[in-house]
Amino acid sequence: MEKKQKIISSTGFTLIEILVSLFIVMVLMTGIYSLVILYLQISNENKMYVISIELANQKMEQIRNLPYDDVGVVGGMPYGIIPQEEIIERDGHFVINSYVQFYDDPADGKAGSSTPDTIPTDYKIVTIKVTWQSKNTTKKVTVFSKIIPRTVETDQGYGLLKITVRNSYAQPVRSATVRVVNNAVSPVINAVNLTNAEGLLFLPATTSDAFEITVTKTDEEPSVIGGKTELMMHRPERYRGISV
Repeated sequence: MEKKQKIISSTGFTLIEILVSLFIVMVLMTGIYSLVILYLQISNENKMYVISIELANQKMEQIRNLPYDDVGVVGGMPYGIIPQEEIIERDGHFVINSYVQFYDDPADGKAGSSTPDTIPTDYKIVTIKVTWQSKNTTKKVTVFSKIIPRTVETDQGYGLLKITVRNSYAQPVRSATVRVVNNAVSPVINAVNLTNAEGLLFLPATTSDAFEITVTKTDEEPSVIGGKTELMMHRPERYRGISV
């Protein structure tokens, strides 16, 4: 009598197939993880941007509600009650810088032109800059507003200090930081402002001419060699009888 041998056939995964499958799963999970991290970073950046806009608008609204004579920075030109720098902690570290400058509107003539304006302090321009540190760089938002007096413009005892900042190629330097210090007056002046697109800065000048002026440019641009700038004060010009 013949014996029948029972043969059982079974199928399964080899070790190599399992390893390949695990590798594919790991690649997919790594990609998903990277997308989640990127999403969280973008969400955080958007949140910080929204907060900075809110802080800048809040600060500007506070300034708009001040009396015109108080619109100025502490130790600045013009002098006022607004801090030059404030630090706010709100889901992050924010630095608020406030700048106030007089503006000579060309509508009624311009100081130093063929149709000079006898009162070059027509109104004030307030600039609010909010900066914060992102993952890799420092970011900022800037807002500005015109503050116009309710009455007829007056010189308020000011002349006009004109500062021109140029680089070694005689090109105007935009957004250069100009610090003006005058310890001969009370209250003491220690003002920080930025030059405009033409490398110019106009500040109200008091009867004292004991100004110490420092110009810096921190960010690197091709037009600024080693961050050095040249400062020129136009002393031959006279506005309202004050030499500047």
